[in-house]
Amino acid sequence: MRCYLQALANRDAVAMRAVATSLPATKITSIDFRHSGDARTGTATAIFGQNPSDSTDAWAVIHFADGAVEDLGLINEMSMGGNDVWRITIGSAWN
Repeated sequence: MRCYLQALANRDAVAMRAVATSLPATKITSIDFRHSGDARTGTATAIFGQNPSDSTDAWAVIHFADGAVEDLGLINEMSMGGNDVWRITIGSAWN
């Protein structure tokens, strides 16, 4: 999550792609940076939850210091035939 927040704050599409799911391949667009200003306002906190019926599916809710909130999906790419790695469901395949 730290890498995501840093990429978001810096509006770094390359770093954002590194934390985004690659199965299916995603394209990072300007909409994926809608909370970049929020990410620069101070300390953010994240609450994580696991899907009780699917151990490869989870979610995170980020609370930014300025009061903005973002909901994110998390997926273990192993569930789609990939490596055992958790990625964020951001990018054009998910938005």
